[in-house]
Amino acid sequence: MLDLLAFILAAVAVIVALQFLADRTGLPAAALFTVVGLVYAVLPGPNLRLDPHVILTFVIPPLIYSAALNSSLLAIRANLRTVISLSIGLVLATAVVTGAGTALFVPGVGLAAGVALGAALSPTDPVAALAVGGRAGLPAATPEYQAAVRARRAIIDAQREELLRWRDAGHLPDSSLRILERELDHEERTLPPHEGH
Repeated sequence: MLDLLAFILAAVAVIVALQFLADRTGLPAAALFTVVGLVYAVLPGPNLRLDPHVILTFVIPPLIYSAALNSSLLAIRANLRTVISLSIGLVLATAVVTGAGTALFVPGVGLAAGVALGAALSPTDPVAALAVGGRAGLPAATPEYQAAVRARRAIIDAQREELLRWRDAGHLPDSSLRILERELDHEERTLPPHEGH
């Protein structure tokens, strides 16, 4: 029991220290957490193993739900045709193209796995458009913008979890995992820094 309490206290201390470091340096906190998690995973001795199904079932949905609560139904309704064409048509096209490219260029990954990977990586990204708008002088502190940034960060985290699950199941070679993780790291670096920390 005391070992568990010590582990929890140490984990909280590491999280606070990493968030402080991220705020001071401008590095993405998720990237720091990932690096520390990887280092912890290779340390000798007993390691805590989280079931990805628990994370995907109990952690990610509340984060996405929280971000969805900040969405504007009136804005969605006013732009319904554009929203549907981007959220369905563009996602399907991107999933197929990503899947075909993955199947062609990544050894050991078939077309079905490539399309599944494309489906996981292809959801449209409102944050990218908003980030470009922010660079062009549009206000970035709107609640919608912050909600989109939070949702995108949650989706990136979910994508990382799914990629690890694919690797653990033997469907994704380590070399391919590293390439895809670099892409997610790059995308996360393009997001604006956390607000309110």
